Amino acid sequence: MKKYNYSGIDLQGTRVSGELNAMNTLDAERQLTQMGIVLLTMREKKAYISFFKRNKVANQDVITMTFQLEQLLRAGVPLLDVLDDLRNAFDSGYFKNVLSGVYDTMLNGATFAEALAKYPDVFNQVYVSLVGVGEKTGKLEVILHDLGVNLRWQDELEAKAKKLFIYPAIVFSVVIAVITFLMIFLVPQLVSFIQSMGQELGILTSSLIVVSNFFVNYWLVTLITLLGAVVAFKYLMYKYPKFKLLVHKHILSIKLIGPIIFKLKIARMTNTMAIMYAAGVSMQEIIDMAAKVVGNSYLYSKLKDVELSVLDGHSIASSFAATGIFPPLIVKLIKVGEMTGKMDEALRNISYFYDREAKELIEKIEPAIEPIITLFLAVLVGWVMMATLGPVYDIIGKLK
Repeated sequence: MKKYNYSGIDLQGTRVSGELNAMNTLDAERQLTQMGIVLLTMREKKAYISFFKRNKVANQDVITMTFQLEQLLRAGVPLLDVLDDLRNAFDSGYFKNVLSGVYDTMLNGATFAEALAKYPDVFNQVYVSLVGVGEKTGKLEVILHDLGVNLRWQDELEAKAKKLFIYPAIVFSVVIAVITFLMIFLVPQLVSFIQSMGQELGILTSSLIVVSNFFVNYWLVTLITLLGAVVAFKYLMYKYPKFKLLVHKHILSIKLIGPIIFKLKIARMTNTMAIMYAAGVSMQEIIDMAAKVVGNSYLYSKLKDVELSVLDGHSIASSFAATGIFPPLIVKLIKVGEMTGKMDEALRNISYFYDREAKELIEKIEPAIEPIITLFLAVLVGWVMMATLGPVYDIIGKLK
């Protein structure tokens, strides 16, 4: 699937532009014709390392669409009519274009899953696969309900995890900005005054002068170095899978943060696997899909090992145990699921346990963040105040 940027004129005579996914230029032109757009220019969008996602669909939009689809299908409304109503309900934007593309693709005879597969940046492989299962079994509304609940749960879980990092990120950003201002503009003037009075400088003041001089003389070099490091890191993550795997492995081993991330990913992975198992997807495909959506290269590699082990004829539980990273609880519950034939229940139990564990860890760490940051700021401000005001008080004392 390729991406194309286009510009054209719509039925109202207004010039429009946008982006669409298509197999080739002929497919792209056909989609635009069905959308009532007269094509002016079109070019293929090349893949590149992007820092900002221009056409990002909010999770809430996908969740809303999923639940609306489920409710209207249960009411007996035909799928194409539902999609037509949905695309008209959304304001102009990328998601509206996505829904229009899905609708137009289905008009040409594609299934709902095939139409969704054209937009992998919006609908992941699990979503598309489950929709395909729902279409084949005639239980699309049931699948959509489970998907909606799962997506909403994931969104709430991610929001709670992000909350843990937002406050420290904001505080440290403000601190860095204030310290930079002090070191470049205020401290040099105070130091010049102190030195002009012939006052002997202590260790704190000397250290402050060194830091201030560094900020004044090398701030541009430092900024360029930091930006270069970010670009280089992103390039290495994008270009070299082994480097990405090592980074993701290290992230899981970081104290306090690592266990939270691991538990959140296990909860998400097993919940998705439970939905797919209940829908009738084969265990091999379930493990393959779980590996692709887990969002961590190290866990992905371990799940692929599990998949290969299952293909070799080993049990699912022993395959998970052989990786050496999944805790005994996961192995035991999966083994129970294999023995009883209720694997979806076992996976949901794992998801519930690790979801609860992650939330408990977050609730324990969150109250401790504020005093730690406060202490750090107190030390930093105290250092600056003592380094600058100490010599000033000594000068005033001598004058008296």
